[in-house]
Amino acid sequence: ALFIPSYSITNYGDKLGSGKDVNDRNISFNPSLFTYKTSIGKFSFVFTLLQKDLWDNDIRHSILNESTDRVSKKALSYDYEGDEKWFGIGSSFNISDHFSIGISQFWNILNSNYEYGLSSDVQNLVENRLEEFYSDQFHLNVSSIFSMTTKIGVAYTGKNDKLGAVVTTPYYTPYSNSANFEKATSILDFGRTVMTNTIDFDIDPVIKNAWEVDLGYSRILPDSSELWFKVAYHSAVDEYEMFTSDRINLEGLSFVSGLNKVVNLSLGYAKDFNEKFQFLGSVRTNYNAGIQQSNNQRSQSIILLEKDRMHIALGTKIQSRNASFVVGLDYGFSISKESPPFENFPTFNLLDLQETGYSQKSLTLLLTYEFFLDRMGQNISRMLERDKKESTSYPH
Repeated sequence: ALFIPSYSITNYGDKLGSGKDVNDRNISFNPSLFTYKTSIGKFSFVFTLLQKDLWDNDIRHSILNESTDRVSKKALSYDYEGDEKWFGIGSSFNISDHFSIGISQFWNILNSNYEYGLSSDVQNLVENRLEEFYSDQFHLNVSSIFSMTTKIGVAYTGKNDKLGAVVTTPYYTPYSNSANFEKATSILDFGRTVMTNTIDFDIDPVIKNAWEVDLGYSRILPDSSELWFKVAYHSAVDEYEMFTSDRINLEGLSFVSGLNKVVNLSLGYAKDFNEKFQFLGSVRTNYNAGIQQSNNQRSQSIILLEKDRMHIALGTKIQSRNASFVVGLDYGFSISKESPPFENFPTFNLLDLQETGYSQKSLTLLLTYEFFLDRMGQNISRMLERDKKESTSYPH
C-alpha cells in the first residue's frame, strides 16, 4: 500500500460538564507496505518494509465560566501518537504438494509520544487574587531501535481448502531502548504556589509485548467464491515497571505498563465478477489489549482512549496484466458502552469529569497496489526482442 488516506472522528461526550461534546478529528496519508518477492529453486523469499502500526489521539478542550465576582477556568489536553515500522526478510519451502513452512525475521523501530495537561483555577475579581489553582503536566517519549521479532508458520493447501497457523514472538535483543519524561504538578496552598517537578532525560526502559498466535482457514465455495475465517490471540503481559525516575525535587516516580490477553475474530468473503474484477468484504473485531492503571503522585501509566471496535470493510480488486489494485472503505465503530476514558486521570474530581460512555467511529479509504515486477520484466523483454527482430528485417 503506497498510501492509505483516512479520516476519522472520535466523540468522547461531555467529559468536562460544559454542555458541549469533546471531539477529535484526524486525517492522514499513511505509507503502509512495500514487498518484493523472488524465488531461488524451491525456496521463495520476500523482502518487506511494513508500517506495522500508526496511532494519533489528540484532544484540546477548555471551559470558561464568568460571574460578577469570579472567573473559573478548566482545561484538558491529551496527545498520544506514535508509529512502529518493521523491516525484514522471509522464506518459505514446500514440504510436499499440500504442506509448506515459512519463517520471517523482522527488525523493528518504535517511537511513541504521550502527554497530557490538566489545569483548573478560580480568580477572585473583587480581591484580585487566585482562590484555587491546580496544574498537572506530563510528557513521555519512548523509543526502541532494531529490536527483533520472528514469525514461524505452517500451511496446508487442499483442492478447495487452505489452513494456516503463524506464531509471532515478542520483541527481543533491541539495539537501543530509550525514554525521557517530565512531570510537573502545581497547587495553590494557603496563598503559596507549591510545585513538584520530576524530570529524567536518560532512561533505559523495559519494553515488553505479547506472544501472538494466528489461525486462518479459507474455502473455495461451489460458485468459485472464497470464504475465510481468522482467529488472532495475543497473550497477556503482567503489569511490570518500565522504569523508575531519578529523585528530583522531593518526589520520584515509577512508570508501569502491561497487556491483557485478547482474542480477535475476522470473517471475509471474495467473489469474482469476471477475470479483472473481484468483490471483497470483511467483518472483524479490534479489541484493545491495554491495561488501564490508576495514576497518582508516585505511579504513572498511559491511559488509552482507544475503545474496542468492530470493523466492516467493502471493496473491489482490479486485476491488470502487470499489477493489481484494491480500493475499498473500512468503517469502524466502538462496541463497548460504559468506559470513561478520563476516569483514572489524577485530577478527574477537580475537573468534574463525568463517568459517561463515549462513542468512537472511523471511516478509512483503502488503496493498495501490487506490481508484478517479473511479469513487467518479461513483457519488456518481449518488446525488446520484437523490436530487435523488426529492425533486422529491413535492409540497410
